[in-house]
Amino acid sequence: MISIMMFLASCVTPPAVIIPAYPAPQTQEDCMQLFVDVLAIQKKRSGAGDEMQRKTALFNKDEMGVRKYRKHWAEWLKAEESLRKRVTHIYDVGYEYGCFAYDIKVQ
Repeated sequence: MISIMMFLASCVTPPAVIIPAYPAPQTQEDCMQLFVDVLAIQKKRSGAGDEMQRKTALFNKDEMGVRKYRKHWAEWLKAEESLRKRVTHIYDVGYEYGCFAYDIKVQ
């Protein structure tokens, strides 16, 4: 019975993440800011992933309980989803406005 409840609890998905609009790049400097923003988000994702790996190691060594681990995991997953969607949106904007082309379209 407990294993069924744990399985069902693991199937719960967090609510959808709303992505704020990213300003359309108008200049090469705007495109460079796009890269800066992507790198900042990726740095956050990396740090959060490292922290989650540390918590997973504690859990695997039985130094953290299941409930606490699942709470951390759910929080990490929600934050990761938000950051992933944000960075994907920024990439989409960059491609749409030619920031990744060899010959940049914006002035």
